[in-house]
Amino acid sequence: MKRFFWVIVCLMVVNAGLAQTQQGVVKTRGKMVNGKHVPGQGLSGATITLQGRSRVLSQGNGTFSFPVQNKTFMVQGVQKQGYQLVDADAAPKAYQYSTNTFYLVMDTPDQQAEDRLSAERKIRRTLQRQLQQREDELEEMKERLTQEEYHRRLAQLYEDQKNNEKLIADMAKEYSQIDYDQLDELNRQISDAILNGKLTKADSLLRSKGDMQSRSEEIDRRRQAESKERAELAQRQANLAASETGTHKLLEDFADDCLKYHDMFKLENRHDSAAYYIELRADKDTTNAEWQFDAALYLQKQNQFSKAAIYYQKALAIYRRLAQSNPQAYEPNVATTLNNLALLYSDTQRFSESEEMYKEALAIRRRLAQSNPQAYEPNVATVLNNLANHYNKAQRFTESEVMHKEALAICRRLAQSNPQAYEPDVAVTLNNLANLYYKAQRFSDSEAMYKEALAIFRRLVLSNPQAYEPEVARTLHNFANLYSDTQCFSESEEMYKEALAIRRRLAQSNPQAYEPDVARTLNNLANHYNKAQRFSESEVMCKEALAIRRRLAQSNPQAYEPDVARTLSILANLYYKTQRFSEGEEMYKEALAIYHRLAQSNPQVYEPDVARTLHNLANHYNKALRFSESEEMYKEALAIYRRLAQSNPQAYEPHEETALNNLANLYYNTQRFTESEAMYKEALEIRRRLAQTNPQAYEPNVATTLNNLANLYSDTQRFTESEAMYKEALEIRRRLAQQDSQAYEPDVALTLNNLAKLYYNTQRFTESEAMCKEALEIRRRLAQTNPQAYEPDVAATLYGLGLLKVQQELFPDAITSFEEALEIYRRLAKINPAQQQWYKASLFYLSKLYPVVKNYSAAYRINKEWLPILKRIYEEDPEEMKGGYAENLGGQSIYALFLKQYAESEQYAREGFAVDPTKHWIAANIAHALLFQGKYAEAEKIYREYKSELKDSFLDDFRQFEEAGVIPKEREMDVEKIKQIINE
Repeated sequence: MKRFFWVIVCLMVVNAGLAQTQQGVVKTRGKMVNGKHVPGQGLSGATITLQGRSRVLSQGNGTFSFPVQNKTFMVQGVQKQGYQLVDADAAPKAYQYSTNTFYLVMDTPDQQAEDRLSAERKIRRTLQRQLQQREDELEEMKERLTQEEYHRRLAQLYEDQKNNEKLIADMAKEYSQIDYDQLDELNRQISDAILNGKLTKADSLLRSKGDMQSRSEEIDRRRQAESKERAELAQRQANLAASETGTHKLLEDFADDCLKYHDMFKLENRHDSAAYYIELRADKDTTNAEWQFDAALYLQKQNQFSKAAIYYQKALAIYRRLAQSNPQAYEPNVATTLNNLALLYSDTQRFSESEEMYKEALAIRRRLAQSNPQAYEPNVATVLNNLANHYNKAQRFTESEVMHKEALAICRRLAQSNPQAYEPDVAVTLNNLANLYYKAQRFSDSEAMYKEALAIFRRLVLSNPQAYEPEVARTLHNFANLYSDTQCFSESEEMYKEALAIRRRLAQSNPQAYEPDVARTLNNLANHYNKAQRFSESEVMCKEALAIRRRLAQSNPQAYEPDVARTLSILANLYYKTQRFSEGEEMYKEALAIYHRLAQSNPQVYEPDVARTLHNLANHYNKALRFSESEEMYKEALAIYRRLAQSNPQAYEPHEETALNNLANLYYNTQRFTESEAMYKEALEIRRRLAQTNPQAYEPNVATTLNNLANLYSDTQRFTESEAMYKEALEIRRRLAQQDSQAYEPDVALTLNNLAKLYYNTQRFTESEAMCKEALEIRRRLAQTNPQAYEPDVAATLYGLGLLKVQQELFPDAITSFEEALEIYRRLAKINPAQQQWYKASLFYLSKLYPVVKNYSAAYRINKEWLPILKRIYEEDPEEMKGGYAENLGGQSIYALFLKQYAESEQYAREGFAVDPTKHWIAANIAHALLFQGKYAEAEKIYREYKSELKDSFLDDFRQFEEAGVIPKEREMDVEKIKQIINE
């Protein structure tokens, strides 16, 4: 309502050369008590400091006066012991001379706090009544509504309460500052009725002034008449001046009532109607910069960016014009408008315009701070922080750091003299700087900043939990992101859970304000569990976040549909990782449909999300072996990123090179090596260039592309080039791991593993073994702290080491490696289907190796685990697999013989021979098993049938059985008889 220091502009013609005396009063605030007006009291002994003049002291009744040479004057400060200005913005500020009394309203800090608290209680009661009334009305209608419509309206009702705490705080501040002495009786009653929740009375009183449309039309009619009269003769000037004065009064009253309607609709959460009246006020006088600014600010909060930009531009043009004649009074307004417009441009991806606005705002505030540091240094810090965040978004990390550090230095200095006021700003700036370091991969620096910010907020929350618990939760949330990305999974989980507990508690009392934060932390905790291979827990978190965001989006799609799409993408990524391709595809497509729809009306904001989702869907199709669809998605995402990178290379070249790298991976996997190489090289060129200006952020990407290109060269027999690429990647990753072992040791191990494969393929077994062992040592160490994440890598390296030992014919060593790999894969395969193939491969190799070292007990054990798997494969393709399946059954019958399990040996041999009767050696196993069981006649028949074909094999088998002590004592004579038959 902003009437706290109301000065009615005198429009009478005066001689500008004569000094005029401005009358004023310093007083306490006039109030309304039980509907009655209680006037404020004059304050004597207050010191009023005026620019360009000596100080003025108020008299016994609070009155003072001073001469005014021009039409404006500037109050630089007002002081009285034990009192402070009710409106902190009243000084320093410029005012216009008026024949009316100029009021400066002061009160004690305790009285101000009490007035604000009283206003808060009244507004809160109004909102509670409004909610109860609407709930009751809805309950009465319940029987006439479908269940879906009932729940939709109920969700809408609660969504309308969304920003109550902010609304309560803003309106309490506004109404606790009104000086009712400066209002006429009708306007006192209207304001008092709104504050006390008597909205029907307020509406009636407002309507008593007449219909708003009629009043608006009256203003328009009078303006038309005035325009006509201005063209007439000079004798009409007196009448014209009187009419202008009346119109101005009508306009002020109309605008004031627009604000009253605006406040009423905000209380009812009818934001479209509230926006209509704030726009109506601004449109009624397009020369009033403050009205344009107010409309812009409200529309910006409602995400109506295009409209908000128009009103900001109008306000800025007016303030610039005013600042030309009175820079001291209006340059602060120019800077504030520039700052807000820059924020809006940054949020809508208009980065170059945003930067230009920030720089101009910063230049103005630096200049103002030189003459008045106490008043303007906090504003300098604000613009520095905003500009730093802007550079952060655009990947200009060096410039961002400089800005954040300067802002932090200012906030620290201010906090030394006034910790209560500025310690929160120190913590917020530390948080911003930590976010920057996190994004730039400077994890140690980021951790230090988060820790200091969190310590400050934890200290502040002890004295004011309501104000600072949300900040504690936000810092914990950001800190947890850092720990999750640096593999500190237990610390990360602990922080996410603490942040989530705080936000759940806050959401119980104010769901509209804090449920979005609950969903955000659930989202990130889901990502954390995903990284740690805890897929079921990740899915639970995702689904809860999605349910919250879908509910919020039903009543406010503009605000929450982007969040729905983000959670859908996260859940799709989870399904992608766990091979649930159909579910993942459904999620990605729904997210993509939302982003496409949003991008139609706001491409600058949502085209990057379209590209990101296309890229993720391409990854999904790639993993599902749907290569043509994957290629199409990659190409579409790449086209968007290339276009965005043309206007903002720093922000979008990193996305462009990632898409290039992944498309190269696709071509590599589909044997399109020429195209793959071209993509890798282009990605590598971009990443090398980015790494020159920001090595910490982009050297890891350089190493990734080098590693991928080395894989391609290895597969295409270009071993020399491949080795050079691997070595360069390894050098980068070793260097990065020295600074941050947790983040980069996994990459070191990966490159070592790949280099080991290269040496293996080129018969350089000694070098291959050295690489394998170093990779294994790293992965074992990582798996100790995070087995879920790194045990698969340990198993993979053990498997590779087993293959290497087979090539070196060091079979016992190979068995040791394969056995340990199998133990891990057996466990992993139960929770992740993707590990099944490696579990089977480890079984296969062990089933071949144990017979070589004549460990028939182990061979029997492994083969028994392998046979059911092989049987399923055989049943799917009998013709292709019958030989392999029969041989394994025959082998199992031999192992059973060596273990003296003759009946079981017979069973396996008969089953194998039935699968493939061409394998006569399996029939020999049947004969042996029958003979050792005492079934001589059956055995003799088989021996005689195959003795001409298998004579040497039979005799060699008996020799091995004798050496192993397999032949039962009571069957030794039978064996000798069979030998004679075979030798006949």
